[in-house]
Amino acid sequence: MKKLLALLISTTAIFSACSKADINSDLVNDTNLEALASTKKTVSQKVINENKDNIQKVAKGIFTNKFADGLKPKTSKNDFDNLNPAFNGEVIFNSLNNNEIDKTSLYLLSDDAVRKEFSKHGTPDSLAKITDTQANQLLSVLKAGDIILCGNDDSFIHTIVYEGNGVIIHSLASLDPKYWGVVKESLKTYLGRSERDKFVVLRAKNITSDDIKKELEFANKQVGKPYDSLFLFNSGDRFYCTELGYQSILAMTTKVRVLPHKEKYGWQIVSNDDFMDSPDFDTVWTLGRERAAIGKNHTY
Repeated sequence: MKKLLALLISTTAIFSACSKADINSDLVNDTNLEALASTKKTVSQKVINENKDNIQKVAKGIFTNKFADGLKPKTSKNDFDNLNPAFNGEVIFNSLNNNEIDKTSLYLLSDDAVRKEFSKHGTPDSLAKITDTQANQLLSVLKAGDIILCGNDDSFIHTIVYEGNGVIIHSLASLDPKYWGVVKESLKTYLGRSERDKFVVLRAKNITSDDIKKELEFANKQVGKPYDSLFLFNSGDRFYCTELGYQSILAMTTKVRVLPHKEKYGWQIVSNDDFMDSPDFDTVWTLGRERAAIGKNHTY
């Protein structure tokens, strides 16, 4: 079993939603992710508390490098290397993800670390924001249950569940409390206030109307829950953008494979690349970005 390395924390913003990384990702090419995620390695609340400073450093760094719209300057490598040598991210991840440990103080730190990055601006690219005409084209091809992947500037980071009738469900981070977590709104409202210039829309293959019903029921039940700046799969009461899409897909009876990957500092996360890598989706629509090669990052 390959070993997870350590800790990831981050978030998504309205204008900085889930990023293209300078930190190297260790993409998983085997099928033991479920076993890795359920590894019952635990540490005490005391050990968690003793590592708060390390966790906050990783929170800021992962957000800046992985889940923001090309924020500059990127967090330097030294920020990550300057961790306590005793810091065991794999064990801490499994403890936070699989055990009822009090995370309140950690979320205060990780939420704060992420919000402090919002004032930084991304590096503009040459692509123009989606136009009203293009948005209407997108709406004309969308069907309930579709997964909309999008980004802006030096990023391709945000995941949206399409409910139908122009309505979307997604998880955001923002300085505005209204948009800190899972929200339901019209696609056009979101596009009107957010710079989005790259899109890949995916549709799960061979699913039934009952599958779509379960996917959307799950997503709707999460509306109002806060953003998960600790990036945990099993928290249940917080969601980051790509995880909401991932967990909604998992709610289907039909198996649709989206495999997480391992980050440099441990944590299994789901990114837009993991959605595009899956052979279980058809490409419905693209703008400003082509879908990445299928099966390049994972073994199915």
